[in-house]
Amino acid sequence: MKMRTRILGRMLNSEVQQYLERNDIIIVPVGTTEMHGGMPLDCETVVSEAIGLKMAEACDALLLTGLPYFYAGATASGRGTVQVSVRQGINYLGAIARSLLRQGFKRQIYISFHGPAHMTIC
Repeated sequence: MKMRTRILGRMLNSEVQQYLERNDIIIVPVGTTEMHGGMPLDCETVVSEAIGLKMAEACDALLLTGLPYFYAGATASGRGTVQVSVRQGINYLGAIARSLLRQGFKRQIYISFHGPAHMTIC
């Protein structure tokens, strides 16, 4: 179905309600803000959002705005890296998942292109 936007944060409440009357899928891009040499600090978040949007269009899903602050791992000491502990990341994702579920998003797809993401997503 053609929609004005599939990005949750850019939708109106009424558009979300209309969507949830026919479907219940949301894609959640999980990234980081960390040093990447010659690439922007948010490149993993941007890639996750871009892939997530293509997925949303292909399967009639909505897309949550990318979550940019999680466990960075080995790059924690780099300038510009925002470090969050694994436990904090798990708690944050859990709160988001419960909130989305309460609203009616029964199918939630979490995607990431960050190596250590499995520690918070799984």
